[in-house]
Amino acid sequence: MWVSRQMARNSIIPIKNKIRENQCNPLNPCSKKLDTDFLMLLKLMKEIVIMFRSGFHQARLFPIAVFVILFQFLAPCYSQAKEPPDNTQYILQNIYRLEPKINSLMTKYNIPGAAMAIVTKDSILYMGGLGYADIESKKPVDAHTLFRVGSISKSFVALGILKMVEEGKLSLQTPVKEICPELKIDNPWEETHPLRVVHLLEHTGGLNDPHFNDYYLEGDPEIPLMEGLKVSKHYLKLRWPPGQYRSYSSAGYMLAGIIIEKITGQKFEDYLKKEILMPIGMTKSTFRLNTETEKFLARGYKANYQPSKFWHTYSRPAGSMISAASDMAKFLQFMLNKGRVDGKQIINEISIERMEISTTDPAAKAGLESSAGLGLGNHYFKGYKWFTHYGSIMGFCAAYGYCPELEMGCVLLTNRWDVDFETGITKLWNTLRSHLIQNVASTQQIPPAAIMPASVLKSYQGYYKWCNPTQELSAWIDLILNYKTIKFENDSLYQKDVLFGSWSPIIPVTGKTFRAENDFRAGMGFVTTADNNLAFIDGGSYYEKTSFLQVWFHILFFVLSWIVMLSAIFYALAWIPVYLYKLLTRNKNRPQYLRIRVIPLIAVISFTLVGMQVNQSIAYIGQKTFANIFFYFSTWVFAALSFLSLYFSIKSFNQPVKHVARLYALALSLACVGTTLYWGYWGIIGLKLWAY
Repeated sequence: MWVSRQMARNSIIPIKNKIRENQCNPLNPCSKKLDTDFLMLLKLMKEIVIMFRSGFHQARLFPIAVFVILFQFLAPCYSQAKEPPDNTQYILQNIYRLEPKINSLMTKYNIPGAAMAIVTKDSILYMGGLGYADIESKKPVDAHTLFRVGSISKSFVALGILKMVEEGKLSLQTPVKEICPELKIDNPWEETHPLRVVHLLEHTGGLNDPHFNDYYLEGDPEIPLMEGLKVSKHYLKLRWPPGQYRSYSSAGYMLAGIIIEKITGQKFEDYLKKEILMPIGMTKSTFRLNTETEKFLARGYKANYQPSKFWHTYSRPAGSMISAASDMAKFLQFMLNKGRVDGKQIINEISIERMEISTTDPAAKAGLESSAGLGLGNHYFKGYKWFTHYGSIMGFCAAYGYCPELEMGCVLLTNRWDVDFETGITKLWNTLRSHLIQNVASTQQIPPAAIMPASVLKSYQGYYKWCNPTQELSAWIDLILNYKTIKFENDSLYQKDVLFGSWSPIIPVTGKTFRAENDFRAGMGFVTTADNNLAFIDGGSYYEKTSFLQVWFHILFFVLSWIVMLSAIFYALAWIPVYLYKLLTRNKNRPQYLRIRVIPLIAVISFTLVGMQVNQSIAYIGQKTFANIFFYFSTWVFAALSFLSLYFSIKSFNQPVKHVARLYALALSLACVGTTLYWGYWGIIGLKLWAY
């Protein structure tokens, strides 16, 4: 009996492998080419005849072997509902339609070059480049051209940590303080909410995103990460208890890189190259810029095809990776095959599945599908769930994504980025992904609306303030702009931004989870906070319920203050010419006590100059430039003149000044002082951008 079973196994496996090879060939899908099916069936029948002649038919497992062979042949052809949609032929036959679309968008958004790849689990359907890697030399982009991929680096750091977890070197639940006690983490909630490794990778650690000076590294580009922390000391200060909110932060991956180096005794670049990149087959990819890499690296560009300098950063684990479309294609296949490469398991399947989910994001705890995993995000695109990550760094922008349901993935690498480019990369990325699914219909159904009591829905009405900005420095702006209001009307909930946008429905899926109209996932929800307040989660944004008065106090204070302050400039355009005319004509009926007009005017001018100085590249904001030094002094000038104007406006009540002019001067000075106090509280007054 053992011989019979072994014969059956040895006979069935080669035939099944042949069938799998045939199914994996995108140029020869069995459901689409009848002639290939017939030839394949003849080959299988030949195998059965060989088995019969060898005497295997006398074995009791012969009927089972025949059944397995025929089932393996017939199942892909007649059980398509269990297989992913086969769109490979359409993709291959219509590539000529894709490239002109991409070229058109590249021209529209001033993108010099782009590299792309489309893959299945086992095949590369398309891989190539369009445009120029270097405009000056007319060097074309191809599949092997290297690009900086920015934050896509985080996916590989997460894989490195998961590899170490598999080897038992640490746990995702290990507190960071236990691994690196030398890190002086400022966590007021340490006893009850320690910062853990998992918080770093899921962006739930309460850490700030990099400050301006993190984008500008002077000196050694391979400065030890611990030395880099001396510049980026803010990385170690937590803004809220770990796990309370999710807020995207490269700081977490900087610390994750330090953990890799502490445990392995290697530089994180060397560890990831050896344990992740090389086993996947990503031989061109690197976290280092060297002479050999520079030969194949595309040149980065800003708007209007202006070259961008290669900026090194302190937080290298979060964004310094360099890769090519050919390498990223291998990575996509690695992810689609759940950590396997050529049949070898590089990372355990369970680790890949863990990478795709979150356990500490409040959205995940609320049962929402909008939470991010470890170095991965997810969302639905035209009915299909995609796991993705985007990356941008000076001069470059990139995106990759894979869809397990389709068993396909794609990558887009470009050599253009600036703050105004997000629309461009999004258009290209969605056009590329649309090509993958243009000829297939999603089996995913939009969740039906659940029936909920009106009393429950009404309890969600009110105003909500945004609580998880990526930068503490910009939080003062959020107190003006980022509020939501939710109302109950016609037995339904609706939400909108307080100042902008229009009302959109919030459709219940379960008791606590909701979705947007035509959304395939429950990406919204209501939760109760630790202090028993109601919170609303919308994708990656977290809002807590607040009062009508708090919302409109901030909004009206700033709107009215800034209107009054800016009116001083328009008012000056009227009174200055009149004053000069009367002065020249020796008219004594001219304004008196000019200090209540001139001092606040200069204060307002310095106020506008403050705003003008931040309109520059993010790389330059972190440097000690003339503009940033001017910004620093302008804030102090504005603060000093604001209080001085208030002093003289009060004194004007004892001066020969018209009543209307006196009241206007008082209102103007109070607006300036109020803005000064608010800016002072948030650290804007005296802010050294080059040291932030």
